[in-house]
Amino acid sequence: MAQFRQAALVFPTEPGVDLATRVNSQEVWGITKGGELALLRDWKPRYYTLEDVFYGLHNIAVPGEMAGLMNPDEILALLCAVPGAKRDKASFSRLKGKALTEIVAELNRKAYARPEILAVRDLSRRDGRLVFSDSPGSERSRLSLLPEDVSKAFLDSFREDYRPSKRESGAYGQFYDPNIGGDSRSVMWNATWRRLLRDYEGSMGTARH
Repeated sequence: MAQFRQAALVFPTEPGVDLATRVNSQEVWGITKGGELALLRDWKPRYYTLEDVFYGLHNIAVPGEMAGLMNPDEILALLCAVPGAKRDKASFSRLKGKALTEIVAELNRKAYARPEILAVRDLSRRDGRLVFSDSPGSERSRLSLLPEDVSKAFLDSFREDYRPSKRESGAYGQFYDPNIGGDSRSVMWNATWRRLLRDYEGSMGTARH
């Protein structure tokens, strides 16, 4: 049976676990700024997937117990697929009625059609950051272990309407995209890492100011 990692991406976990074992300035859930995120930053010809991850971080709350059962590429695949799924009203309406594992499976079909997500998986495997098997059906089996309240937390967040950025919708935007011109890889890379780290640390009351 898969073991839960002792940490949280969005929601706090049990007190008393040494923070140093859960997060540092270089790695969050096996995702590294200089590894997985840098690969997405440098992807040619464009870095749309990195941008989608940033927008995904503003449009989904991944419970810690759920993230703790996922490999780095699986987390990034989920995050990058959420914005497109929510922007497509017909698809979103259909997906909202599905179970967690069905939603993740459909998001994966879109995310893993991107060669850069496959490249992220290969990088994580090469560098020893794949905690769980990446064989077909493994992620579904792991996520089926989630308690009902954790599944509900994810589903409640997923079913919320798409939150556009101020770059997309001006005064109607709900968060700031610092890559306002849409042409800076480094700005988006740094912003995505800061948001990921902030959500991770903030869930445990250790956010940096």
